[in-house]
Amino acid sequence: MSTKSIVFLLGAGVFALLVVRLAGRMQGSDPGMMAVVMLFGGTILGVLAIRFILPRLGDAVGAFFYMPGGSTTAAEPARGVALMEQGDYLGAVTEYEKALKENLGDLPAIAEIAKIRAERLNDPGAAVSFLETQLASRAWRPDDESFMRFRVAAIRSELMQDYTGAETALGQVIVKFPGTRHSANASHKLKELASLRLLEGGKPS
Repeated sequence: MSTKSIVFLLGAGVFALLVVRLAGRMQGSDPGMMAVVMLFGGTILGVLAIRFILPRLGDAVGAFFYMPGGSTTAAEPARGVALMEQGDYLGAVTEYEKALKENLGDLPAIAEIAKIRAERLNDPGAAVSFLETQLASRAWRPDDESFMRFRVAAIRSELMQDYTGAETALGQVIVKFPGTRHSANASHKLKELASLRLLEGGKPS
């Protein structure tokens, strides 16, 4: 967690505590004023939930559904996580790269490196190159290979507006894993990309 986030969290916590204490002192007082105090307290709790709790819950749910093998936390080096929280993204990449050298099949490390490069370092091209290098480096299980190709497609389409490249990545999933859920998901994504092209005035390939 960054210093700014910690300061915000502490300040909001102190304010919420003051609201709770004020509400305790006002028991039996004007119901309207009590309602106002409780509304302020609920607002603070809502801000805290939106700012800190829901994003982490979303990350956990996303990891469970989209990362092969379910949980990714156990495979993430603690140092990399700490550096991410501090905003040292290059340092975090270095730590994940160390983990990847120790275990060449460490898919969580691969996913984190690509995510940091694409989203934190604002270099989606480097993220795609990294993923494609990993794909070419060895034979992968269908789940793992499909995951990385989907990530390539997502980065190309969402961050680079390279819809042709995204379609190529999805097409590779369909060709390599016909009749699987990966192929079905890729076909669905291709339809979404075609619709997006039409909305933006392009032509579906």
